[in-house]
Amino acid sequence: HAVAALLWAAAAHAAQAAPSENARLFGAREFVQHVSLSPDGRQLAYIIPAAGQGTRVVVQAAEPNAPTTTVLSLDGEPERALRCDWVSDKRLSCLIYGVERGQIIAGFSRNLAVDIDGRNPQLIGNSGKYTFWGGRVIDWLVDTPDKVLMFSRGVVRVDTTTGKSSLIEPSAPYVNEF
Repeated sequence: HAVAALLWAAAAHAAQAAPSENARLFGAREFVQHVSLSPDGRQLAYIIPAAGQGTRVVVQAAEPNAPTTTVLSLDGEPERALRCDWVSDKRLSCLIYGVERGQIIAGFSRNLAVDIDGRNPQLIGNSGKYTFWGGRVIDWLVDTPDKVLMFSRGVVRVDTTTGKSSLIEPSAPYVNEF
């Protein structure tokens, strides 16, 4: 029941801002866009809208009236948070996406690991300038703190604190899922 009460409080917190004229005319964004529970069940991470097309990643203890901590704040120009999942009780991995508008319009994604106090951000997976897809986590390796398995040019084990990776299984031609 505490988690349900907390989600209700999160929605109420997000709903406090008056809707903009565009929201009134065209529809408002969701109050909570993604929620995940920490491995120990004591904290929630959730994504709420920010000004314009922005998003905020917030962490809150799974207790009624607990204070919130903003972990990430993205302005939507071009990056936004799509989802955040727990690497450990103290670290998140967030899927960030955006649309770059230059000579061509191109979508991209990146995976950003960050401590729940907003410190020690680290890009993980694919992150080169001409890389559109940042990869995806396929196993959270719950028995190996701060490490994940990702599909990113094959299967790689990634240290989310340093960004260093080691190849586990190379990708075969035309393979796009593991």
